[in-house]
Amino acid sequence: LRSGDIRQLALFSVKQTYDFIDNTQGEQDDPNSDDKNDGLDQFSDVNLGVALSPSRYFSAGAQTNYGIQDALFHSYSLSLGFMDDREDMIRARYIFIDDTDLDPNVDNGTGQLEGNVEIALHRRLRAGGYLRLDANQGEVIESRALLRFINSCRCWSADMGFGQTNNPDQSQVLFGFTFGGLGGIR
Repeated sequence: LRSGDIRQLALFSVKQTYDFIDNTQGEQDDPNSDDKNDGLDQFSDVNLGVALSPSRYFSAGAQTNYGIQDALFHSYSLSLGFMDDREDMIRARYIFIDDTDLDPNVDNGTGQLEGNVEIALHRRLRAGGYLRLDANQGEVIESRALLRFINSCRCWSADMGFGQTNNPDQSQVLFGFTFGGLGGIR
């Protein structure tokens, strides 16, 4: 019999997808075309990721998408997370997407910063906030504030809150249910 907690210390991942549908099928080649690639490449960028959790109080991660065809990194993200004994949490993530393939002479990169805070009000009740910022402009893209009720077996939770987005400019009343290990309904 095992005793004590079991948890994941590190996760390394390498992912790539393949599109089985050939988008060039049925199209005739244009003899006047300067395009060296006769159709869309069916392989996606290679996604490389690492997540480290050396203790239950700290986690860090990094992820990138590398294009094999052009030998460029198209995006990356860096994340940090902290938790205390009451299970109060604070998490931050920076995401950068490089759009230089639109115009190689212009820096078209897009960055955003995400922050998430969760505070335990009671064993079964938590308050939380989420903020997403445009790192280039310093403007708020999205914000949410929620109350979360967690049932006694911790196998489901219910959220109620308020959210605002900048594009499109709208406010929302949020309700959601999360079923442990299965996903959620919002």
